[in-house]
Amino acid sequence: MNEIDVVRPLPIPARIVVILLALAPLPFAIPSGYGLLWLASYASVGVLLSIRRPGNPIGWILLGLGWGQALLSGEMDVTPAQFTDGTLSQLQMVEAFLLGASGLVTFTLFAILMAIFPSGRLPQGRWGVALRIAIGIDLAMAAVVAFAPIINVNMPGYPDGAMVPNPLAIAPDAPAWDVVPIELLFFIAIGILVLAAASLILRAQRSSGVEQQQVRWVSASVGALIVAMIGGLLASGVVGGVAYIPAILAFAGLPLSIGIAVLRFRLYDIDRIVSRTISWAVTTGLVAAVFALVIVGLQALLAPITSGSTLVVAGSTLVAAAVFQSLHRRVQATVDRRFNRSRVDAERALEAFGVGLREEVDLDAVSGRTVATVERVIEPSVVALWLGPGTGAS
Repeated sequence: MNEIDVVRPLPIPARIVVILLALAPLPFAIPSGYGLLWLASYASVGVLLSIRRPGNPIGWILLGLGWGQALLSGEMDVTPAQFTDGTLSQLQMVEAFLLGASGLVTFTLFAILMAIFPSGRLPQGRWGVALRIAIGIDLAMAAVVAFAPIINVNMPGYPDGAMVPNPLAIAPDAPAWDVVPIELLFFIAIGILVLAAASLILRAQRSSGVEQQQVRWVSASVGALIVAMIGGLLASGVVGGVAYIPAILAFAGLPLSIGIAVLRFRLYDIDRIVSRTISWAVTTGLVAAVFALVIVGLQALLAPITSGSTLVVAGSTLVAAAVFQSLHRRVQATVDRRFNRSRVDAERALEAFGVGLREEVDLDAVSGRTVATVERVIEPSVVALWLGPGTGAS
């Protein structure tokens, strides 16, 4: 009996509670836009997994991350002076506490997610001991930051947030708060997150079968996020904040890959998706480069003739369109050999089977070749070939 057969989804009343819990931080996320996108992606997948797999903590962690992203994007309609003169209402004090504590809590949840994925349990052995210690440190730091004397709160006129007194600080005048700067704790949290991600990569190399495919989904999603962030950093000086849109979308796509991995929906499509994505991205970049180079070259050569007309742009477009198909086929074949090797091997096996079948006349040999090809391409646990009456089989 497999995992899917024994898991019991949450009853209807509990499902309603989970959905309401996921929708609760909407007021924080709606004004920013990107916060709403992140809340929608993390919370929706978290709701689905929490309902379908209530015993797996991954769904509940995604719900917490949805809250964290909403709070990080939230903004209070107050001024720093209200924190110093004590004119905040009790509700505003709680809101400020949640906004100030959400940063390190979100880092901690991401580290836990990387550490327990995909089984929902921490690994055993030395990695397990290291991760338990690291996560314990993360939780302690999150508690320290939550009750620190100074917190960072987003408010109008402060794009990077304002450092204000924490209305719920514990012993704000204690000398211990001056020992370790709060900023250092965030760097430690980033290091712990990197450690958890490294453990995931190591487990991916040692795993096989379903677990390997699950980890590859998340690895591909994280890789896309890193590439999008680097691209945003490089292009932001040219196109501004628009350069970060791919990173925002890639960050929203991370929980979707986790949901596919946990529910095992179309799990083995990852190779095809990765190869197609890379081939289209590379082809698009090369065609854009060809388009730009042709525009520059033709303008330099034909400037006296065209005098700034759209003829150069039209000619560049035709050249780019002409090279697109052949370029895409070559790039796709190259990428498939690296990222979708199973498909390439299967196509070669089927091609070899077709060539051999045309030259074979012995039925037993054809049967043996058919079974061998099916085992090689599909890798089923059992293969049986049935030949109907009148085929002449012995």
